[in-house]
Amino acid sequence: MAEGSEFKVALDGNPALDTCEYTVTDVTNKTATKEVTPLVPVLAAVSGESEKTVELQFNKPESTTYSGTYSGTVTFTVSVDNKS
Repeated sequence: MAEGSEFKVALDGNPALDTCEYTVTDVTNKTATKEVTPLVPVLAAVSGESEKTVELQFNKPESTTYSGTYSGTVTFTVSVDNKS
């Protein structure tokens, strides 16, 4: 996740009324899930190796004040390095 990426959602139409934090979990390895935090890589791939994937689970907030539709933005940073 990108630096400064906040794991928050807001009530559509009235974000000042209710904003909630949520968590993101790397569930690629079902027996050893890991909480995702900004600036910590969740996937590394080396050129010439097989395709790599990561499965992220977005966990809903424990509670909300109001029912309705909540939305937010997740920002990813992609970096490509040439390792010789």
